[in-house]
Amino acid sequence: MEKKIKIEYYVQHIYGVPREKFANKAQEDVFQRLTGRKTLDSISRELIRDLTSGAVTFEQVLIPNPLP
Repeated sequence: MEKKIKIEYYVQHIYGVPREKFANKAQEDVFQRLTGRKTLDSISRELIRDLTSGAVTFEQVLIPNPLP
């Protein structure tokens, strides 16, 4: 049985620029070690989906309150 992993992210506008941030700090840390970046983008999401053969899914959530 294949394990599915869901990555939740939210969009925060910083100086008018939308940034996709991880809702889960542990997932952000792994992504940062892998890529050197703290934010997602559509290309990163697509590549992760392809690399894991769809085992990783993404879900946009509301901005957490208070922000991390």
